[in-house]
Amino acid sequence: LDYMEDFIISSISKNPIIKDGFKSQLQENYAMIHVRRRDFIKNNWHLDISFYEESINLIKNKSKKIKFDIFTDDENWVKKQKIFSHAMNIYPQKRNEIMEPINHNHYIGDDKEETIKTFSKMLKYRNFIVGNSSFAFWAAFLRSDKNSIVTVPDPWFRNNDHQTLKKANWITVKNN
Repeated sequence: LDYMEDFIISSISKNPIIKDGFKSQLQENYAMIHVRRRDFIKNNWHLDISFYEESINLIKNKSKKIKFDIFTDDENWVKKQKIFSHAMNIYPQKRNEIMEPINHNHYIGDDKEETIKTFSKMLKYRNFIVGNSSFAFWAAFLRSDKNSIVTVPDPWFRNNDHQTLKKANWITVKNN
């Protein structure tokens, strides 16, 4: 599996912004929290606040030094949640001015350059609370190591039989 990881890193590192993310020093005493809600609410795939509470408490119990940064597409919701009030930084996903529906479930409007910059920034963390999104999964998959603390939801989606994406040493947290 390591050769696949090396191939993926080599391939996506052709982008200079992502390459910088891989070259940067890991933020040892930080954990990245990913909160995806915008399109997931409609499908009832969003994670309950209890997933984040349990994940944060689990990480705090393993290391009192760890601070948290949040990456989200729903900054207003995050700011209203007490559990996130001690976050050092909140990095909201910006949208293009025009959000046009392609069909009932998909919208155009995410800015490609901003998405790449966000992913590069996510690569600077050693510890992760992975929301049920492949975006956060890939950052954690490519950057975590045996010393990382990584939590993922189980089940990945409450109303779907989607496999929980994780490495063997990652911790599953109940997705109520």
